[in-house]
Amino acid sequence: MDGKFLVIDGSSLLYRAFYALPPLVNSKGVNTGAVYGFTNMLLRMLVELSPEWVAVAFDKSRKTFRTALYQDYKAQRKPTPDELKEQFPLMMELLRAMGINTIELDDYEADDIIGTLCAQAGEAGINSLIVTGDRDALQLIDEHTRVLLTKKGISETKLMDKDELYKECLLTPAQITDLKGLMGDASDNIPGVPGVGEKTALKLLHEYKTVESLLENLPAVKGKLGEKLAANQEQAVLSKQLATICTRVPLAFKPEDFKIKPDFGKLEGFIAELGFRNMKTKLAVLQPAPAVGEKAAVQAGETVECTELAKAGKAREFLFSPGEAYIVYSVEGKLPRLRLKYLEVCKAGTVYIFRPESEAWPLVLAWLADPLFVKTGCDVKALYQTGIEMKNLTGDVAVAAYLTDTGINSYTAKGLAAYFELTAEGVPDSALVRDLAAVLRERLGEGQLASLYHDLELPLVKVLAFMELAGIQVDKEQLAAMSRELKTKIEELTEKIIDMAGEEFNINSPKQLGVILFERLALPFMKKTKTGYSTDAEVLENLSGMHPIVDSILEYRLLSKLQSTYLEGMQPLIDNGTGRIYSHFQQLVTTTGRLSSTEPNLQNIPVRTELGKRIREFFVPGEGYDCLLSFDYSQVELRILAHMSGDPLFTEAFLHDQDIHARTASEVFGVPLAEVTPMLRTRAKAVNFGIVYGISDYGLARDQGISRTEAATYINNYFARYTGVKAFMERCIAEARKNGYALTMWGRRRYLPDINNSNFNRRSFAERTAINTPIQGTAADIIKRAMVDVARVLEENKLKSRLLLQVHDELVFEAVEQEAPLLTDLVKDAMQNAAQLNVPLVVDVARGQNWAQTKD
Repeated sequence: MDGKFLVIDGSSLLYRAFYALPPLVNSKGVNTGAVYGFTNMLLRMLVELSPEWVAVAFDKSRKTFRTALYQDYKAQRKPTPDELKEQFPLMMELLRAMGINTIELDDYEADDIIGTLCAQAGEAGINSLIVTGDRDALQLIDEHTRVLLTKKGISETKLMDKDELYKECLLTPAQITDLKGLMGDASDNIPGVPGVGEKTALKLLHEYKTVESLLENLPAVKGKLGEKLAANQEQAVLSKQLATICTRVPLAFKPEDFKIKPDFGKLEGFIAELGFRNMKTKLAVLQPAPAVGEKAAVQAGETVECTELAKAGKAREFLFSPGEAYIVYSVEGKLPRLRLKYLEVCKAGTVYIFRPESEAWPLVLAWLADPLFVKTGCDVKALYQTGIEMKNLTGDVAVAAYLTDTGINSYTAKGLAAYFELTAEGVPDSALVRDLAAVLRERLGEGQLASLYHDLELPLVKVLAFMELAGIQVDKEQLAAMSRELKTKIEELTEKIIDMAGEEFNINSPKQLGVILFERLALPFMKKTKTGYSTDAEVLENLSGMHPIVDSILEYRLLSKLQSTYLEGMQPLIDNGTGRIYSHFQQLVTTTGRLSSTEPNLQNIPVRTELGKRIREFFVPGEGYDCLLSFDYSQVELRILAHMSGDPLFTEAFLHDQDIHARTASEVFGVPLAEVTPMLRTRAKAVNFGIVYGISDYGLARDQGISRTEAATYINNYFARYTGVKAFMERCIAEARKNGYALTMWGRRRYLPDINNSNFNRRSFAERTAINTPIQGTAADIIKRAMVDVARVLEENKLKSRLLLQVHDELVFEAVEQEAPLLTDLVKDAMQNAAQLNVPLVVDVARGQNWAQTKD
């Protein structure tokens, strides 16, 4: 049996919603904030995931079979706040009105209920998705079960499967209980082995696999660690037992029991009683989608047939008839081997589903490739990557929606329909695309965004699709060698830090680290959080030089991040067949319009460090190519600032090809250009780039290690000389206050709801954003325009060389030797003419046998 079973840890999510959201009460003074947050998240998941079955599990009491084993289990936890306690019955009642099955059992926790349901569902061939904030659930991951972990309260999530878990900690799901057996769990009061932190536990498990195997081989573990383990063997076994989720709870999984069966009359009344007025339109998601062959009412009032069409004759009549078509699709597999599962097409009020194995499929391919027929889709990038030729795609509602509002959470057809409050009850996705296209066409017109949409963002979809499909070659052996080297360095740093601390502790625990730094070593602390001392990057950087342990911790954090993200993190991403990594370039994420990348995140590789350089050495040209070529905009944001501000001194410096930082130093510090020292240039550079981001005297003083008085003098001198820049910044803030948003050169909007806020910090952040958005957003638009133009000229000249990466202001190409001169000319020309500024756009070009060589 195929399907999708959504299993939610109700206790975990309600707690997280309570602490993540501000208090909310209804007209009767009843607390409802946690219920509101939980319900919104639930409805969003129903839209995005379309599960066939749903269950929500709750803890019934703190007394369970685990407290019988260990009476101090969870004993340290504070009582549930009354403001939250009263919301549990409300949540249960609301879920029952929604027709969603809720379960709680004496002697068992919600985790045990979830584990049992997923195990039984898996035996029936049903795939489950667990939603929880509790990492204990990771032990339940298997071929049928994945976990969606909530982060930052309930606003962000991370999908965990076997591969993601192994990438994160090199453990299997079964080893999660062994990890807790050794390191314990403070949140559940599981003791573990005293003095064994996460790093040590992971190291032991990587070698011995399980607690039992470790205890069998105790003589091989030398020193104090061996003594600790020997003295706490029973406690380690007990701790593992406490951490193990029971999958044999007396429950019988029957799929029919977990179908959503809402009572809309009761539900709407209860929603009104709770005061959730804006939630009513979202409840349509609780209606089941029409089965193939059924009819469903659509917003316009007509009915839409949702049927599967396999016959060629009827497909020809439908597809090649006049009128615009609206499409959605589903793919399976991973790059570079994506496969199309089906295509759904809405045309003239009718919806048909086509499958590749059908007789009609060749006609579908011919129709997609025919430029005479107009198509509009939803997030179509992956469709290009299946190898299908598609022409005359005139719309993508996901891209259009992103341009109108960058705060949308889901860009699926159902997610967008919910966001724009369209009727989605029982409507096929392709029909929703039609309704969305009409709404978004109007919104793009109102926002004067139609040109940005049609000329830039829509053609960019295809460019990104083929960049992702190309991937980039990785030197796997060199990557593995550096990973081993860095792992050894991290282990050495760990020992060094623990020696300096005078006791073993978990370096990754902010709470434990705070105790070491501010109590044991008596370093001055800057700030505290709810859970203890703050040990964030700013705090540690301010402590640098006060004690050797601080610099070692900073180095440890840097190396650990690079190791997990790029060294260990990249190895599972390398395709076994091609030896390439296929990074994803996200077009619909940032508020500035810039692209971001994931798997891996190429934007965050350190630029100027030796380690960053070594990571770039792993990226090399693939078979059939001779080198990598890098094209990097030079100081593009400062050139945009010169253009948008019209400042005469700034403009003159770029027109005469002067060193802009040296010129700024000359102006700000009052010395001749020829007498500017490297130190003065460095400080002027900090001011130049800081101004773009609204830097304060405090920020400049901190970054440059100077007094605030001196920093304020630099900034005041800067504005005294660059009066045009000062006027531009004031104009940006004034226009944002008037309009409620900031604009790029081409009209991209960033809404700033806090620009007139009475709260100083929130208003100040919005003001800095109002200054930065026109500059950074315009830079994003420029490189996107360059990418679209470059793709066109490469196709026109039939070059084999191809665009692989976009990172900040840089484009990286894989090139063949004989094409390199022409490629260089074509790309430079496209990039330098992507915008017409009153100062020149300059592109630096470099080549190498790996990416690092192009950065020298």
